[in-house]
Amino acid sequence: MTTSDDPATDRPVFVVYVYPGWHLSDYRTVDEWDLLERAPQLFPGHRPPARPLDGTYDDAQDGTARRQLMLVAGSGISALSYFTYFSGERLIMNIPWQKAMQQAPTVEGVRLAMTLCVRLPHPTFPVGPVPALADGVEFDRPPDADDTGLLDRDLSTLGPGELHAILAAIASPKTAAR
Repeated sequence: MTTSDDPATDRPVFVVYVYPGWHLSDYRTVDEWDLLERAPQLFPGHRPPARPLDGTYDDAQDGTARRQLMLVAGSGISALSYFTYFSGERLIMNIPWQKAMQQAPTVEGVRLAMTLCVRLPHPTFPVGPVPALADGVEFDRPPDADDTGLLDRDLSTLGPGELHAILAAIASPKTAAR
């Protein structure tokens, strides 16, 4: 991705994807720090995943969002794109994105985006079943996005209610998993 259509002035644009699992949420009973702490040695000589130089953090806190935005400003990273998930009824794991959006006006030179993931919930995580899903939930085949007219719409023009209705139509808990 570049910043213009003129090859003489093109500069690369670096976008960092932000995974929002570094805090406890009502959606899951584990956070990524727990998984990292319990990461097993996979083979002789395997080194555990590295930890952040400045320690663990809770990405659902205002201070974390501001600190991360300040680190990005002036680093050569052009934008942060926060993963946010739609469960069919509500956005989940979206607090880090909300906190970043609240802090962004106070930090110059950082652009934000949201990567909306609509194919949740999965019936299991690597650590076991998702507590939010009851046993026996049946999954239907989801409709195609074309059925909702979603592909013909500019999502930035939709109000929250209309966006929620479209997302609910294509990603409800009963239609999200195949």
